[in-house]
Amino acid sequence: MLINNANMDAMFRGFNTKYRDSYDKTPSHWDKLAMKMPSSGRDETYGFLGLFPSLREWVGPRVVKRLSASSFTILNRKFESTVEVSRDAIADDRFAVFGPSSRKWGWRAKRTPTN
Repeated sequence: MLINNANMDAMFRGFNTKYRDSYDKTPSHWDKLAMKMPSSGRDETYGFLGLFPSLREWVGPRVVKRLSASSFTILNRKFESTVEVSRDAIADDRFAVFGPSSRKWGWRAKRTPTN
């Protein structure tokens, strides 16, 4: 394969198409266990109230109970995975072997939600 901008662009589009197709078709279950929260900083602190006291029959004066407040902080982390395709593999038109890998990368990215 001639190594030029058009061929490199076509190759990367092919990798991206296989990756995206696999990503879109891979089932994910994290959203059944967790809630997605937007974040724009290096960390996020979430506050919450403790358990709400149980109800009781109202007989006599009110009994005031205090709610406890707590918080936790989640540090945001960055993830990436960079791969290299050798010039020889491209020149020898051998880059088709990376197609299945592109699908696996899409599957792996979907199964490890990070965004």
